Amino acid sequence: MPGVQVKVSRKTWLGALRGAVAAALVAWLILSGRLDFKTLAGVQLGWAFLGAVVSKLIGCLVPLIRWHYLVRAQHLELRLQTAVHIGLIGYFLAIIMPAMLGLDGARLVYGARRNVGRKEAVLSTILMDRLIGLVALILLAVVFGSAFLLHSSNMAMAEPVLYLAGVLAMGAAVAAFLASRHARQVLAALSWKPFQRLMAAVAEYRRHEGVLAAALLLSFLGHLSGIACAYFAFLMLNLTPPLPTVCAIIPLVNLSRGIPLTPMGLGVVDSVSETLFSAVGIDGGVEVSLVLRMVALLVFAGCGAAYLFPVARVGRTSLRDLRLSARPEATCD
Repeated sequence: MPGVQVKVSRKTWLGALRGAVAAALVAWLILSGRLDFKTLAGVQLGWAFLGAVVSKLIGCLVPLIRWHYLVRAQHLELRLQTAVHIGLIGYFLAIIMPAMLGLDGARLVYGARRNVGRKEAVLSTILMDRLIGLVALILLAVVFGSAFLLHSSNMAMAEPVLYLAGVLAMGAAVAAFLASRHARQVLAALSWKPFQRLMAAVAEYRRHEGVLAAALLLSFLGHLSGIACAYFAFLMLNLTPPLPTVCAIIPLVNLSRGIPLTPMGLGVVDSVSETLFSAVGIDGGVEVSLVLRMVALLVFAGCGAAYLFPVARVGRTSLRDLRLSARPEATCD
């Protein structure tokens, strides 16, 4: 009707823009010939497929065990089987929710319901879980990337490895600051009590070095299973790249999943994978990325069976509850 104005929220515009960027990147991969449908059509569903699925399952379960270690350090009420149950529900919700919001939202909602009045402590476990996982991934990227450079004359990976080394150094500086008494002085100057409680809960982990070390080792195991899954994905496409090269590149590809440019990293992760593998003379980077996405969707869909059973003493949670948990105000009492 004339004169009627339709308001479109910023969130809608942002979602549309991210979708457009993803479509543009996928179109570029197709039109430039980087995405070979013949290679993709040759996927073999044999033992390599089974290996990819098992590796992905390990990569899903290990972070949940790691999270439970961090939960125990905060003396929260959450058994291991319950943590795994919640995580499986979160993986299923990650299919329809952006990035890993489904997993983190499920952990926050269910964890807070089982530990009334300790929402900041629950949130601190999620933050530490993400931080430790990121540190482990950066360490693997630097170590494997450096080893690749030392045994290869191809310097295509020198720049990303040096960049990650710089990021790691900055992260170490931030961690050193948080462990110092100056961090407490800064927190004391802040007047927002929920944030103070959250940072105080995070600071508690300084007294649990053993838990942090165990969580870091579990992170390495989880990321190594991701590398194994990628290698099996290459085998599914009848490609046999050198394993050290896959070990050097996949951590860099996985780091690109954290770039919130497109939904589920569509187009971004595929472009990074194709660019890095092509730089070292290996074909199939984008096809492997798509196969890994297919395996992840299959495993996450299977995790949906956990949603059929209510979490003990908690009951069902709606998608609206999980979306609300992602808002900044959801972290406050």
